[in-house]
Amino acid sequence: MKIAMTKAVRTNTKAIENMNYQILIISPKNQRKFSLGWIKLIKDWGQSNGVVIEVLETEKRSIATLINFFKLVKINTVFLYFSLLHPSEYLYASCLFRKNKKIWLTFGGDIHNRKYSRILESKLIRKMNVATAVSKEEKEIILKKYGIETLKISFPVMDDKCEPIDGLINSSLNTEKGDKKKRDSQTLMLGNNGYPSQRHEDILNRLRQKLGDVSISIPCAYGDKSYIDQLRESYSDKLNLTFEETFLSKADYVSYLSSIDIALFNNDRQQGYQTIIMLIGLGKTIYISSENLVSDFLKEYGFHFFWIEEISLDLNGNLKSLDEKILKNNIDTAKALTSAEHFNDDFSGLMGRLAFSER
Repeated sequence: MKIAMTKAVRTNTKAIENMNYQILIISPKNQRKFSLGWIKLIKDWGQSNGVVIEVLETEKRSIATLINFFKLVKINTVFLYFSLLHPSEYLYASCLFRKNKKIWLTFGGDIHNRKYSRILESKLIRKMNVATAVSKEEKEIILKKYGIETLKISFPVMDDKCEPIDGLINSSLNTEKGDKKKRDSQTLMLGNNGYPSQRHEDILNRLRQKLGDVSISIPCAYGDKSYIDQLRESYSDKLNLTFEETFLSKADYVSYLSSIDIALFNNDRQQGYQTIIMLIGLGKTIYISSENLVSDFLKEYGFHFFWIEEISLDLNGNLKSLDEKILKNNIDTAKALTSAEHFNDDFSGLMGRLAFSER
């Protein structure tokens, strides 16, 4: 099933041209590997629309960056926060600029399990003009928790060179097509990191009694080492388990994901958005927890997947896969939704909305 990429918010080009502002992106330095690609997209958008883009990376204690912050701030500056995971002096200082527009690009950890200081919440978060989300349910959480108007925005997955990852995925799909062999066994991927929020044990306990000739790979380049060691000790003698502990480049990560047949996400909250989209773009079958709000995003845009709560095995001990035609539709939808062009439309709609935002 193909979907039409309709816009919930129409781009108001006139409003953007008349605002005459600059955008100051505030991004945690320790989150650089996640934000660099998206910052490049926003800079490209700024160049196309005549908007000046400046970037400041937050650090916990840095007088130099605090001084730079005050040098850069003008009355027509829009503060764009990539995350509030690494508060700094000038992040707090931005609370003083009440007339400036403020945008919060939220991520799962920001919304669900992050506790902010009373000052930061009252003086900054609740003063945001608009926040972003990836699903309707996430929008409702932000509105209920912080009283902030929220727009949906789809972020492309970027490679290590800050380019949309479509090229790597297309290359991998072509390689698989030209070298496709019928596998005798399934390869499963369980979770996307090594933290207990992935609830690996729940799935391993359900699978170990009935699983056939199946191998299970657990990505754990980052996570809780003692928890991973416990999983290894408890299940390695009962299941064919491997642990991917190396932090891979995007190209190597795409190759790793290409080797997977089915991926299972038993998260207790929103997690794994980028990995899930990459897997879908590679034509893989996804099982996902109803507690993971990425599932709402998938439903909203017509992706096909299975609920992990309804996981079942066939007589050979294999998990059910989606058929090829449905997987192809998933691939087409993922490509359209996560393209740089779609992001530019989303971001223009976001900036246009600021012209009508009063706080």
